[in-house]
Amino acid sequence: MTDAVDTGCAGHSEADRGWAATAGGWLAADRRLLSAMRECGTQPEIAAVARALSFVGEHGALWLAAGLVHAAADRRRRRAWLRATVVVGGAHLVSVGVKRVVRRARPGAAPYSPPPNGTEADAPGRMHQEDAYAVHATHAVRPGARASKRDEAHRSSGPAVWPPLVSTAGRYSFPSSHATSAAAAAVAFGALLPAARRLLPPVAAAMCVSRLVVGVHYPTDIAAGAALGGLAAHLGHRWTLRPLAGGGGHDE
Repeated sequence: MTDAVDTGCAGHSEADRGWAATAGGWLAADRRLLSAMRECGTQPEIAAVARALSFVGEHGALWLAAGLVHAAADRRRRRAWLRATVVVGGAHLVSVGVKRVVRRARPGAAPYSPPPNGTEADAPGRMHQEDAYAVHATHAVRPGARASKRDEAHRSSGPAVWPPLVSTAGRYSFPSSHATSAAAAAVAFGALLPAARRLLPPVAAAMCVSRLVVGVHYPTDIAAGAALGGLAAHLGHRWTLRPLAGGGGHDE
């Protein structure tokens, strides 16, 4: 009997270690991809575009504004556009609620690797983990900023990281609300405007990538947010188009 119990415990222990190893592998891959994307933000042109996309996507502002503009311009399908905009806003709110449940902390910054032809002190914006999280909680570091004296004093205290390029409205990262609203808009608005079906997905994808470049989301945050937004728009599809069905397309 004792042998059977020991065998069962050993099996559970092996399974737990396997799950832990798998989770550790995913987290490591998450951080490596974030690091690669965040390093792209060291180029001023890329950083500027990423910061702009992140700004206009805050609270789903770009997509909500686009929906309201089309509702005002397209009187024939005004209600459908308003419903689609509500779907996008609702998806965004759901993502905020999920964040408060999951409570995954944002990446303070991505791990940094020194340039091959320079010293660590030559790299702009280099900070340590403890400094990066402090910066993220207060203000973002502008690209190209020199490392602080405190950073130099604590050079050996831990692994170096890139600080985030933008400040954030909240401290939790999973799922990305930017990705949620962007994906929801691409699906919901694309159903109403066929011409936008080719334009919206690349813009939505660029907004998702911008959150990695500015260093405030992990790739899994983006993937989860995009999936949530797409699902929300799919579930709201019939409700969005209901006034158009069987009515000759009129929706005033």
